Amino acid sequence: MTPEQRRATKIWQVLIARASNRQTITYGELAILIGREIAARGIGPDLGRVQAFRSRRGISDLTVTVVASESGKPRKVTLGVDVDRERQRVFKTKWFAVEPPQPEEFA
Repeated sequence: MTPEQRRATKIWQVLIARASNRQTITYGELAILIGREIAARGIGPDLGRVQAFRSRRGISDLTVTVVASESGKPRKVTLGVDVDRERQRVFKTKWFAVEPPQPEEFA
């Protein structure tokens, strides 16, 4: 398992736990929870792996629950996505019933 796959797996775990509790998380909090030593901006590629995986699976976009501490909104959103609507969709998903990704699915 590569370091990138390991980080994406950790992010998946944190995000489904937060989403199941209807909570958002800041980039900085997420970076700390997964043990990322660089600035919170450095988790963007790892979030991209999570987003690509969910896109292939056709499931809700967990990454809309990651927000900037200043604005309370995601820094990057797919064009045309209603963030509030997608976040409500994420919060309604029964994440622990979803088959979890294998680390190699985050390649």
